[in-house]
Amino acid sequence: MENTSRVAVTKVLTDLLLTQLGDINSYEERANELPVKQERMRLEKEKTEESILTIMKVADELGLYEDVVRDIVIPRRIKEYYWGPEHPNTQTSLS
Repeated sequence: MENTSRVAVTKVLTDLLLTQLGDINSYEERANELPVKQERMRLEKEKTEESILTIMKVADELGLYEDVVRDIVIPRRIKEYYWGPEHPNTQTSLS
């Protein structure tokens, strides 16, 4: 098997993260539009946030975290859960 380039792995992780973040926004919007589905949307959002945490962990373990999140705004609550509230990675960005 060939070695996979750092750039290719970074792109895949970035794309996955962006997709998951878009899904969170979609669940929030749908919960507001369809009050009868609020609980389902909350559960879907929670599962998606867990996926984001997994992607963050993979990126961190591979030493690609900074490259992956360079141009992405991850919600602060997710970063706090992963890094803790006082960690420098939690303090970066406006979100």
